[in-house]
Amino acid sequence: MPSKKVTGKRVYITLFSFFILSACSPSIRQWQCDHMQGSSPHFESYQLKLPSENAYSGIEFEILHSRQGQFVYLNILGSKLIAEDQGLVTLTINTENTSQDFKAYLLEGGHRILLDPTASKYVIDRLENNQEIKISVQGLSVTIIPQGFSPHFKKLS
Repeated sequence: MPSKKVTGKRVYITLFSFFILSACSPSIRQWQCDHMQGSSPHFESYQLKLPSENAYSGIEFEILHSRQGQFVYLNILGSKLIAEDQGLVTLTINTENTSQDFKAYLLEGGHRILLDPTASKYVIDRLENNQEIKISVQGLSVTIIPQGFSPHFKKLS
C-alpha cells in the first residue's frame, strides 16, 4: 500500500512540474490567417494576425482585407491608450537601419489603433522584404516578425 502513495506522489509531482515548465516557457508566435464568410460576398473578409506574446497584455498586429479595402490595426491588450491630438497617437516604427514616426488613429475605447495607408504600406513593405520591425506607442512596443508573413499575405489578395 505505501508504494502506491509514493507512485501517486511521483505522478502528481511530475504533472505539476510539467505544468509549471509549460506555463513558463515562451510560446512561438505564428501568423494566423482566417477567412470570414458573410451571408453574401460583400461581407467576406480575410484577417491576418500576429498574436501578442502575452494573451493578457501587449500588442497584437492585424491586417483586415475586405471589399472595402485593406486596413492595418494594432490591438492593445491590458492597457488603454490616450489620444494625443484629435484622436491620433504617434507610432515609432523601427527596422534594423531606420526609425520613422507616423500618426495613427486611436479608435474609441483606446484599445485599437488604425494605421493610415502610408504607415500600413511602410510596415507591409518591410515585412514582405523579410525585415523585422518594432512598433512603439506610449511606452508599449511589439516586435513584428517577418517569418511566415509573405505566404499568408498573398492569400489576402
